[in-house]
Amino acid sequence: MNNQTDNRDYPNSGVLFANDRKTGERSADLKGSGTLDCPHCGQRVELWLNAWRKVGQRAGSYLSLSLRPKTGGAMNTAGAGRDLDDVFPQGDRNR
Repeated sequence: MNNQTDNRDYPNSGVLFANDRKTGERSADLKGSGTLDCPHCGQRVELWLNAWRKVGQRAGSYLSLSLRPKTGGAMNTAGAGRDLDDVFPQGDRNR
């Protein structure tokens, strides 16, 4: 077994861990980080991820997510309001 740190690159992915530092009911159940690569400009954004376990009448169990940039600044919203088909052609979507 390899004990060295795994330095492979996993773009457009992230990892969540149980939040062992919850301070109240509204604290996230899971916390972690991830990356998102823009398919148009190639810029990579590093994100903090938070998730809450929830149960809905129709949906059953699900996760509610929060994403925010690690840099503390706002993410570029230049593409906001564009049609999803313009941003991600049909072949690029995960369904």
